[in-house]
Amino acid sequence: MKSTKASPKSSSTTTTKAQSKTQESTSKTQRQAASTTNKQSATVKQTAKQQVSNPPATGKVSRSMNTLTAIPKQNASAKKITALVKRSGKTTGYQFADGTVMNKPDAIKLAKKGGIQGVGIAKRNGSEYLKTLPDGSVKTNLTKLPTVTL
Repeated sequence: MKSTKASPKSSSTTTTKAQSKTQESTSKTQRQAASTTNKQSATVKQTAKQQVSNPPATGKVSRSMNTLTAIPKQNASAKKITALVKRSGKTTGYQFADGTVMNKPDAIKLAKKGGIQGVGIAKRNGSEYLKTLPDGSVKTNLTKLPTVTL
C-alpha cells in the first residue's frame, strides 16, 4: 500500500494562512469595537455638553447641572459674591467682596463675561439667574450667603 504524507511545507503554509485570516478577522473586530467605543464616548461628551448649554425642559440630567444654561470661563479679575440683595424675599442683586452692589440683570451680564467667581447662568420660567457651580461644598452656595436689604 502506498502511504500519503502531507509534506511539512504544505501543512505549515495552510496553518500560516489560517492564522493570518484569524489575525485579520481579530484586527478588524478590534478596530470596529474601538470605533464604536470612540463614537459612544463622543456621543456621551456631546450629550453632556448639550445638557449644560441647552438643558431639556423635562429630561433627566444631574441635579446640580439641571438648570445651568451657561458656564462662563472665569477671568482673572472675577469678583466674589459675598451677600445677596433681597427685596420682598426675592433676590434683586448681589454684593461683592469689595463692597460694591450690583442689580441682578447687570450681575448676570457680568457673569456671562466671566466676571463673577464660581457661578453659572441658569434659567427658570424664562428668567435668568445666577447659580453656584457644583463644587461639593454647601458653604459656597449662594443660598447660604447672608442677605442684605436695601
